[in-house]
Amino acid sequence: MKDLLLFAHNGEAQSFLKSKKFKGLNFPFDFAYESDDSFLIIAGEGTESALAKCSLFLGAFYKQISNAYNFGVCGSLDKNLKIDSVVQIRTIYRQKETSKMEFKSFHCEGTLDIISTEDRILDEEEAKKLINFAPLVDRESWAMAYACKLFKIKFKSFKLISDYANSSEVCHIVKDKAAFYSDLLLNNYKSFTKEIESSHTNQNELFINPNFYFSTTQKRLLNNYLKTLNLKTSDLKLKPYEIIDTSPKNRTKKLLADLHLKLNPFMQQVYVKLETQLKIAKKNNLLFSFDKDLESESFKIAKEISNKRDLEIFIENLNTLPYEDIINTLRGNIND
Repeated sequence: MKDLLLFAHNGEAQSFLKSKKFKGLNFPFDFAYESDDSFLIIAGEGTESALAKCSLFLGAFYKQISNAYNFGVCGSLDKNLKIDSVVQIRTIYRQKETSKMEFKSFHCEGTLDIISTEDRILDEEEAKKLINFAPLVDRESWAMAYACKLFKIKFKSFKLISDYANSSEVCHIVKDKAAFYSDLLLNNYKSFTKEIESSHTNQNELFINPNFYFSTTQKRLLNNYLKTLNLKTSDLKLKPYEIIDTSPKNRTKKLLADLHLKLNPFMQQVYVKLETQLKIAKKNNLLFSFDKDLESESFKIAKEISNKRDLEIFIENLNTLPYEDIINTLRGNIND
C-alpha cells in the first residue's frame, strides 16, 4: 500500500519530487507520478479541478492507497497566526459561489480549521465574515477530502500559512518562495511519518499524572494543541479538572475539549449561548450532548426516570424547551 500525496501546484511539490525516485505515469491528466512507496498528483487550484482529478486518480488506484496527504499553502484570516508556519488541519469547510456555506464538511486529526473558497479572498469585509467559521482559507482541500471520503481513504491536510488572506501580493509571494515552502512542507511530512513527536509525548509529565488517562491519539492531540496555542504543560491549570468527581478518561476528554474551544473562539461563543438557553432545563437534571464540532443540528437529551412523576416533569421540560432558539444557535446565529 502507498501514500497518495496531493498538491494544487507544481511549486509546492518540487521538493517532494526531488526527494524520491518519482516516475511519470501514463494517465489521462498530466503531473501524475509514482515511486516505490507513494503516488503524487498535481490536482490544480479550485474545487472543480481538484475534485475531478482526485476522483479520477482514486478510481484507478484506490486499492493501492492507504492514506492521502494534502500539502500546500493557505492564507490566514487571523493576524495572530504565524506566517511561514505549517499547521495540521482539523475541519474543512467550503464556501459556495453564492457566499453561502456548504453544509458538508470533513473532519481530520488536526488543530486548526480551514475554508475552501471559490475565489481568492482579497476583500477585508469578506475575510471578516469567513473568520467566524475558520481562521484559514485555501481553494482545494475540501474537494480533495471529498474525493477521499468517497473512496474511504484516510485523509490529512497540512498547510503552510504563506500570507494574510486579504493581501493582493499573494501570487508573487507564493511564486517567489515556492522552493522554500516546499522544503518546509517536506520536512513536516517526514516528521509526521516518522512520528518524531512521539519522543516529546513520552516526556510530558501530564501523561503520568494518575488523575488523567491519555490514549496515543490523545497524547498527539494534546501536543498539537499546546504547540498551536504556544503553551507549556505547566501553563495548564489542572486543579479544576483534578477535583471533578469522574474517571481519569473523562477528565482527559474535558481538558481536550476545553483546549479545542480555545482554538475556536466562535465555537466557544456558541456553547456559551447554548448554556444560557439550557440553564433552566439543566437545573432539572436534563443532560444535553451535541456534535463535537457542532456540524449537526441534532442533539441528544438524557434524563434518569425513577417514577411516573419523573416522567411527567421530563415531558413538562421538553414542552418548554426553546427548541427554535437552540437550532438557530447551532446554525451559527449567536447575535440574534
